[in-house]
Amino acid sequence: MARLHGFPDWFRFNVTKWHGARQIGNAVPPPLARAVAAEVIAALGITPSRPVAAVPLGDPALLGMDVSTAAAHFGIAPPKTGRDRKSGAKKRKQADIEAEMIALRVAHG
Repeated sequence: MARLHGFPDWFRFNVTKWHGARQIGNAVPPPLARAVAAEVIAALGITPSRPVAAVPLGDPALLGMDVSTAAAHFGIAPPKTGRDRKSGAKKRKQADIEAEMIALRVAHG
């Protein structure tokens, strides 16, 4: 899945399947990001330069944390799990749906 989005083989995602898939699905594919950035640079008429100092990587152990563990690590409250609002929608029975469709057909010819 990540290859289809243009991510290189060495790129590491969150270790849980769900979070990793979500990272990939929510990401802008790197080749697209590069193309857009090149056009923005050209439109601005600037010359990009490499940073003088490298930014150190963070602790790789953070990638293996789930949400609750990460919240505890950073001393913040974990997010609420599950939905906190009901939509109010009621599940309809198939017979009711069909009766409604028949009534609409009769009413509209």
